[in-house]
Amino acid sequence: MDRPTPDMTLNEITSRWPPTLEVLGLYGLDTCCGGAQPLREAAPKHGVDPEELVRKLNEVLGPGAASGG
Repeated sequence: MDRPTPDMTLNEITSRWPPTLEVLGLYGLDTCCGGAQPLREAAPKHGVDPEELVRKLNEVLGPGAASGG
């Protein structure tokens, strides 16, 4: 998997793609409390559509981004 998905946890996303941390922060999401939650569960708790947030994460990663691991 070379892109964030709604089924990945916040911790997985930010550890593989550190630039996504800033995007998540813009929406009130962080890895402190709830980082183990899948994006699909965490995003709605902050009034954010998970699919829209995945699009935003992919925008910051750019077209050629792959796993940073």
